[in-house]
Amino acid sequence: MVRRTAFTLIELLVVIAIIAILIGLLLPAVQKVRESANRLKCSNNLKQIGLGIHNFHDTYGVLPPSRIADQYATWSVMILPFIEQDNLFRQWDITLKYYNQPTFDVTAQVPIYLCPSRRRPPQIGQLNEDVAAGKKGSLGDYAAASSDNTNDPVTAYDMTTATGSIITGLRVNGQWTSLTTFASVTDGLSNTLFIGEKHIQRGLIGQVKGDRTIWNGDSIDVFARVAGPGKGLVGNLDTATNQRFGSYHPGICQFVFCDGSVRPIRVTIDPANLRRLAVRNDGEVITDSN
Repeated sequence: MVRRTAFTLIELLVVIAIIAILIGLLLPAVQKVRESANRLKCSNNLKQIGLGIHNFHDTYGVLPPSRIADQYATWSVMILPFIEQDNLFRQWDITLKYYNQPTFDVTAQVPIYLCPSRRRPPQIGQLNEDVAAGKKGSLGDYAAASSDNTNDPVTAYDMTTATGSIITGLRVNGQWTSLTTFASVTDGLSNTLFIGEKHIQRGLIGQVKGDRTIWNGDSIDVFARVAGPGKGLVGNLDTATNQRFGSYHPGICQFVFCDGSVRPIRVTIDPANLRRLAVRNDGEVITDSN
């Protein structure tokens, strides 16, 4: 007679416990690899945005404005032809406000405008826009470094006198004008910020005013941010703010600089040095940009 052997209940429980321990040990490593990949993808997104801005400057001789004017196109619209989105750009009527666009698909998804550590497409706004409740559109994770914080923090990045490289433009008699060029970045292209990851409070994706559609030049904190004393990089994702830069990458926030390079900046950076990086022409020495 052949006796069949089998695992006892205790042996099965021991095997299950060992597997659970191994999974527990492996999970942090998997998460670390995933975050590394997401961070690299985010860096590449910013690189493509930076190249798009450079190509825009090559074409027009100016940097794209953060927005043409109140309720008109933002930099996210202006650089579309230079990030392989020319067909989408052709839907936009540059002479009209966002709310009056007749053919532009406001829900169109541009993947390089989203950081994969935070979210993935499709991403559509959940809050009403300031004027038209039904005009909710695509979201994005990047904003222009439009000002330091030496002026009124509410309006500093919403003025033609803003100190950053990409600032509000002018619209006169139906024609738009940018107020900055590479020549106006006298502190050096490698020392001045272009675009960075904007802070959005954890758990409130698409539910705060700073996270409404990127196409609409209506609410300034959607497409531009402040960087400097009192407005340092956000390290705590639960912080409630629409004006500052911040990332879902632990300990750092990624930026593309005016020279096209993408660099992570520690959230603990001295706000005074962050201000020097944000300002295009103060002539001050940056002592530590990490």
